[in-house]
This record gives sequence, C-alpha cells and structure tokens, in this order.
Amino acid sequence: MIAAYAGGLEWASAGRVPCGVIRRGGVFEELGSHGPPLGMMEGFQYGGEMLEVSNGDTAVVLSHASTGLFRGAADLVAQIHGKPAGDVVSTLHRRIRKAQGSHPEEISVLFVRKH
Repeated sequence: MIAAYAGGLEWASAGRVPCGVIRRGGVFEELGSHGPPLGMMEGFQYGGEMLEVSNGDTAVVLSHASTGLFRGAADLVAQIHGKPAGDVVSTLHRRIRKAQGSHPEEISVLFVRKH
C-alpha cells in the first residue's frame, strides 16, 4: 500500500512487493517488506514507514518482479525522469515485456511523482 499525505508517502507491504523511491537527484532508495504475505500468519501486525518526498521525487511499485528486473526498471525510470507519467509507465511496460522474453507475465506498475 502506498498512500500520500501532506509531506510525503506512507509505504506498507505484505510479502515481497518491489518498491523504491528515485530522488530528484538520482539517488535510489529501495523499500522493504513489512511482513509476510497476507493470510500466512494469523494476527500478524503489519508496520509501515513514512517517507518524506520532495518535488521531482518518484515512487515506483511493481506488483511482482525479481530483484534484477525491479532494479532495471528503476534505472529506466531514472533515465526518463522528466517525461510525462503516461509515457514513463508505457515505456516501462514495454521494456518489462521485452525483458521477460517469450513468456511474459502480467506485471502491474504504480508510478507516483511529486510536482
């Protein structure tokens, strides 16, 4: 889950959901998991983290992906940083499909950029 608030974003995840923030200056911060996949441990109390974001910072979440694929996606987003959001997401989807070869999986992309 990613939620916006006045000063930034709140990130919480169940299981491994690749997420990271690319700062305006190009620094990449990969965000971790806050517990096991939903339903694995009854009564588990999930945590989260608050992230301050500044103008030009971008958060990228993939529904699922290997670490290598996610880091490649983050590098691509950093390279096309100033493009409109729709162009970034379209380019990212095309490149992910190409990287997956002849057996592409459907991967959802969440892209959030502060202006």
